[in-house]
Amino acid sequence: MKQLIKIYFWQFLALILNFASIFVVTPFLTSKPVYFGIYSIVSSFYIFLSYADLGFITAGIKFASEAHATKKIKEEIDIIGFTSFILSVFVFVFFVLFLGLAWHPELIIKNLITPTEIQIAKKLLFVLAISSPIFIAHKMIQIIFGVRLKDYIYQRFVSLLNIFKIISVFYFFGNGAYLITEYFIFLQICNLITVFIGFYLIHKNTELPLNLLFKSLRWNPDAYIKTKGLAFGSLFLTICWILYF
Repeated sequence: MKQLIKIYFWQFLALILNFASIFVVTPFLTSKPVYFGIYSIVSSFYIFLSYADLGFITAGIKFASEAHATKKIKEEIDIIGFTSFILSVFVFVFFVLFLGLAWHPELIIKNLITPTEIQIAKKLLFVLAISSPIFIAHKMIQIIFGVRLKDYIYQRFVSLLNIFKIISVFYFFGNGAYLITEYFIFLQICNLITVFIGFYLIHKNTELPLNLLFKSLRWNPDAYIKTKGLAFGSLFLTICWILYF
């Protein structure tokens, strides 16, 4: 019960911080609508990464939780590694796509007129491309703590860094400055720091050997057979959400 209270507390704090970022960060970004529009389009691509696993992450959480509950560590590692591998394959596709768009941003962002607008679009798309692997590690960490009902251990550091992100907006956009590219790079650096902290916390708070975890990032026929039913069951909903978005 105590663990659940901690989980809900930090999830509630994360929700509050999301609202805070809307009311604090957005007014600074919208001071230049064209640049904010470019930033919004690039940022929205990051949302698609959340659905790039075709439902296997959701299925992986379920079956990894069952393996953890029955003390089957090897099976848990195999499932987490396999589902993370599936996510990695699709993130690599996005990486190639974003990298291509970084050279030709006009293919996705119309009416780029000035050289500054084109350069901002190129830089943001390039940063998004090279930082996309961070998302894989972040998801893997979330699964590991989630199956143990210890989300709060990782979430509290994520929340603290999110507070730092919100405060940083006064530096990047204060006193007449508008460093939107630098701000986006800073966000990705914070995400990378969060991932390093996450793996350190896994090492200190769980029994999972990180070397075996990384070696399990591969195709696993047994894990595929176990997870495919639940994964494909949620695929239709995922496709509908992406089309709606």
